[in-house]
Amino acid sequence: MALYGMVMAFLACVGVPGGCFWLLWKHRHQINPHEDRDEALRIRAEDESFDFIRFMFVSYEPKCWYWEVVEMVRRVFMRGFLVVLIRGSFGQIAVCVVVTMVAIAFLVSRKPFLQLRKEDNVTVDEDAPLSP
Repeated sequence: MALYGMVMAFLACVGVPGGCFWLLWKHRHQINPHEDRDEALRIRAEDESFDFIRFMFVSYEPKCWYWEVVEMVRRVFMRGFLVVLIRGSFGQIAVCVVVTMVAIAFLVSRKPFLQLRKEDNVTVDEDAPLSP
């Protein structure tokens, strides 16, 4: 029973992000066709060949096609590994603060989230407001 639990924990913590990264890597040239940003958004909006993984990159800039996997790994680390490895200690708090600060630094430097303008003519979510 313990072996089963370890295998399932491994699959959940490593297999899911790894599988998602593999799918995104396989289609990275279609998601970010190395054109200018507007052209890349138009091309990836019209291409239906990878609709089954669109939810993983539709909110991100074409250059940051991998960002959902980065977020998955961060969440697994913050919610899973830290709780199990150093539970209830000052070290847990310190590591959480450091990981959060590093994540914020990456967010500020990479700017992965798609900032749509009204003239972009690309639909991400019909209920989501467009930035001015």
